[in-house]
Amino acid sequence: MADRPPVREPIGAGAPFILLLTAGIVIGLMAGQVTLGFLGGTAAGLAVGVLLYLRDRRR
Repeated sequence: MADRPPVREPIGAGAPFILLLTAGIVIGLMAGQVTLGFLGGTAAGLAVGVLLYLRDRRR
């Protein structure tokens, strides 16, 4: 029987992206700058997504 290497499932980044996007909108709402919060949350979510992608590629 041949041994197969273990399959590594990729790490999803959808949940952190949505959480950071929502947090950015809420913070922007509290500061009176919803668009700025949306853009900041999007940038933070994309940064986390890229970092998770790069970490997953090295595994």
